[in-house]
Amino acid sequence: MLDMPTGQLVRVYRIARKKNTVTLAAHAGITVRCLEMIEAGTTTPSLPVLRKLAKVLGVRTSALIGAAPSENHEGPVNAGLAATERALYTYRSLSLTGREAPPELPDLTQRITAAWDAWLISPHKYTDALNVLPDLIMDAERAVHSYERSLEACRQASEVYVNVMK
Repeated sequence: MLDMPTGQLVRVYRIARKKNTVTLAAHAGITVRCLEMIEAGTTTPSLPVLRKLAKVLGVRTSALIGAAPSENHEGPVNAGLAATERALYTYRSLSLTGREAPPELPDLTQRITAAWDAWLISPHKYTDALNVLPDLIMDAERAVHSYERSLEACRQASEVYVNVMK
């Protein structure tokens, strides 16, 4: 089951929980059409929608992206998810201007664009995003700090948070 696309996993868990599309969609706060498109694989749910679906289905969010459950069911199962959470919650406590030079803004733009493009076309979009997000978050925050909140650095950080983490 770990190799199944997210939509198929949603459908498998929905059927296993004996829920129809109307019930699941209503409890998750989405339309039936949206749920049908997710299950058919024609659209990918945003992370908030994925979390709502997982909650209604009574499974971990990681189960809907094909990650194996942890032994103790504590904390994030996926190493990429754990690294992303660490980046989101600890970047302010880390030295943002350490020894490394701040990222060049054009290079950061290319990395953000590549991550967004992968999200749009990759069949493994969650895995691909989780592989690059921790470094993108840290580099975007370092850029904002190093370039003294320049408009371009702030725009880049917003691209990471709004588009790539969508």
